[in-house]
Amino acid sequence: MSVTRPRRLIAVALLSAVLFAATSCLGQDFVDTPLSLNELDHGWLATIEPGEEFDIGLRGNAAFPAVGWEVVEYDASVIQLSGRELAPLAEPAVADVPIPPVSVFFFEGVGPGETPLVFEFVVDGERIDIARYTVAVVDDACDADLGATANRCGRAFTYHPQHLTELDLGQSVALEPGTAIELTLTANALHPELPWEVRGFDADVIAIDGPRYVPPDRQPGEWGPWEPDSRHSFLPASTFTITGSSVGMSELVLELPVDGSPIDRYVLAVEVVDDA
Repeated sequence: MSVTRPRRLIAVALLSAVLFAATSCLGQDFVDTPLSLNELDHGWLATIEPGEEFDIGLRGNAAFPAVGWEVVEYDASVIQLSGRELAPLAEPAVADVPIPPVSVFFFEGVGPGETPLVFEFVVDGERIDIARYTVAVVDDACDADLGATANRCGRAFTYHPQHLTELDLGQSVALEPGTAIELTLTANALHPELPWEVRGFDADVIAIDGPRYVPPDRQPGEWGPWEPDSRHSFLPASTFTITGSSVGMSELVLELPVDGSPIDRYVLAVEVVDDA
């Protein structure tokens, strides 16, 4: 199956740039940047040292773009919250599709120990999503056998998918007739069994195959070695194949429904052209 390179913003790189700018000064060497995790790292262990900084960047929800994440649990004797900010992810290429900002939380190690670190996304008193991590503060993070560590330890904790993901919300892709590209959307952590569902597209312009279930890569507590730049998720995902049919433009709308109401939304513009 041939795949056309999408004409779009590379959203994962954008997110990395946002977090890099928020946590480092211009020209700082990559090796010296703090450990950064995001919502795709839900379930992971972060291993740091006393006085070491790290951050968590959590993408907003397109169904509730004005709502942000909140931190609800951690042990203040192990880590402390040193700040938070909202960082823009990208400009939308699709009209009337708000791209919610990333909620970035900054922490610092306080003393040896281990603590859960829990965030919630709450709308009108109802918990819509959750992100859970564990943080271990140790004397030498680079000597630890388990968990994500800062780049200085030589094990960069990164994942840069080569296909479309939730980070491409509101962007556009260009395909030629007969070519295809994959879209993978991670499940909601509170409802991991529920797949994303197609809500709308122009069948004269594109064909959609899916969702296809992608099982989680790891089971809870499996914090051992990972392959650089490979998916290392504790959550399942839904994958869709988008194939160009005929020249034209189509919006692809997907939703994650719970009891008939969407708790998340995804919109992508797909342009089918003679020469992408």
